Amino acid sequence: MSTATVVRPGAASVARVRRQGRWPVRTVVVRGVVAVVLVLYAAISLYPFLWMASGAFKDQFEVVAGGNLIPHHPTLSTLTQTWNDLHFFDYFLNSLKVTGLTVVLVLAIYSAAGYAFAVLKFPFRKALYRVFLALLFVPSITVLLPIVLLENKLGLLGGHWG
Repeated sequence: MSTATVVRPGAASVARVRRQGRWPVRTVVVRGVVAVVLVLYAAISLYPFLWMASGAFKDQFEVVAGGNLIPHHPTLSTLTQTWNDLHFFDYFLNSLKVTGLTVVLVLAIYSAAGYAFAVLKFPFRKALYRVFLALLFVPSITVLLPIVLLENKLGLLGGHWG
């Protein structure tokens, strides 16, 4: 009985490259084209972010005029004016409070639920576990509108409790 060797596709070309010490011209051209396409895609994708960052250091007239990506007279006045006029620090503190409280509550609830499902024996444990897992797969955006409507009816909209 003879033993057959399994040869993976392209193994001969890899062995030939190892023997010759260089890549075939076609492979170099294909890799070069792929690299150029990826660099162009990266440049196109990054341009809006670069434009936004450069706009932060231009005055309002230079932003509206468009033109160069590099500001002629760099200034921080646009950033400070925006920061002060839109009360960014207040909103930042509000976001920090809400995020911190949410993280603490989620850690407490999920830890307690995980412990209960793993260690404790209680009626309907498997059914509740399946419901709990199913709720994890519900996208939060789908429950956003009902929550906002409920907050509005309860008079909590626009406050910290809402």
